[in-house]
Amino acid sequence: MKIVLASGVALTAVLGVGCGGAISPFQASVEQAVLLSGPEHDWEPALAVGPDGTVYVTAGRRSPRPDGAADGAPFEQRIVIWRSPDAGATWEGPWPVSEAGVFQGDQRVVVDDRGTVHVSYLEVAEDSDGEVTALLRLATSRDGGRSFSVETVLDHDVSDKPELAVARDGRDISLVLESRPGPSLMVSHDGGSSWTGPLVVVPVQDRDTHFWPTGLAVAPDGRLWLSVPSIPNDELQAGGPSTTTLHVLSSDDWGASWRESILGSSPWSRGGCVHEPECRVKTAYPEVAVDATGRAFAVSTEGSAGQPYRLVLRTSTDGGETWSAPYPVSEAPRPSSGDLADHDYPMVAAAGDGRACVAWVDDRTGARSMWARCTADGGTTWGEELLLSNVASAQGHTTNDGFAVFYGDYGGIALTDDGRLYVAWGAASTMDGPGAVWVASAGVFPPTGQERG
Repeated sequence: MKIVLASGVALTAVLGVGCGGAISPFQASVEQAVLLSGPEHDWEPALAVGPDGTVYVTAGRRSPRPDGAADGAPFEQRIVIWRSPDAGATWEGPWPVSEAGVFQGDQRVVVDDRGTVHVSYLEVAEDSDGEVTALLRLATSRDGGRSFSVETVLDHDVSDKPELAVARDGRDISLVLESRPGPSLMVSHDGGSSWTGPLVVVPVQDRDTHFWPTGLAVAPDGRLWLSVPSIPNDELQAGGPSTTTLHVLSSDDWGASWRESILGSSPWSRGGCVHEPECRVKTAYPEVAVDATGRAFAVSTEGSAGQPYRLVLRTSTDGGETWSAPYPVSEAPRPSSGDLADHDYPMVAAAGDGRACVAWVDDRTGARSMWARCTADGGTTWGEELLLSNVASAQGHTTNDGFAVFYGDYGGIALTDDGRLYVAWGAASTMDGPGAVWVASAGVFPPTGQERG
């Protein structure tokens, strides 16, 4: 693989021999990463691509805390959206999604085959008496993200981290979120006009466990896929140490019943990153995607205490009844410490028949950087690892060596019919910010005309 870090020069890599794999007949060309943020304070982006190739990125834009405010003091945050009509060459926006509430966050974005943009998020609303309510909201745009109509999907027991899945025709919309009864599902079969739920996926009363959703996908046949880690509540409230268990669940009846798979477990601790003992938290993390044939791809970080966490992928072709053995997507060395890179924040996107790409953060260079790797045959063979966080000059809290902090708890990823991968992430110098949103794209497969993921 040859990487040239120069302004305006694409990074080209032959996707060839992978770990234990055969030569793959495609080539990748990675474009220079684009900084979307200016001096603003942006984080936790989400990303989607429409049927006409328009790329959308949403992010939380934080207002500065007042001078003299203590760390952790409240701040306002609004969701903004950018769009690129030319595959990431130029960008328009950002525009606000909504001006309501005092805080908006945990946004996700999906575009259906009609070009309708769906953005889910949490909103904290305050009434005239100062009473605060958390709402699950869904914003919809039919003019390419320039304006939105907003509805409240759920106004009680809303806790954290909603995930969004929309069927290609835009009629079947599913939202799952962390809730006090347990992770709960809201479903609409008429494009959001009416809703069923909340349907509790895993009752916490039965397990005394904290669950938080990390991924939600819908297959062409309507099967829902949910990735969710869990931690015992008492150990979480005590601040650890504890154990994170990785779950992937599937439902063929829109959440009335679920099939659960436990992929494994790993230590959870505040701090505890092998190369950065003072990191905020170290935990295993799963995410799930599904291709046009219904094949599920579950990516996760897993590991042992005091060791670099590895990055693995499992696949299922039978609705989650069985899973493949975990495949090591990346085992990059870290020369400065004489061991392997520590992996975090995995993302996965799938399309067509067996095409999938995994993106992640690791610390192989000493700093953190964003990488991706793709398979064209359901995970049997893999291309080379692709550096996405390539920059022409130091900006946006990023240098050629990488960035100090992956800003937030997630990023965004999409894989299109024409073989292009898009990834968005936040970068910062500290977890307190400020931060900036970056987006990268790569041509990773030849166009096939197969369905979008």
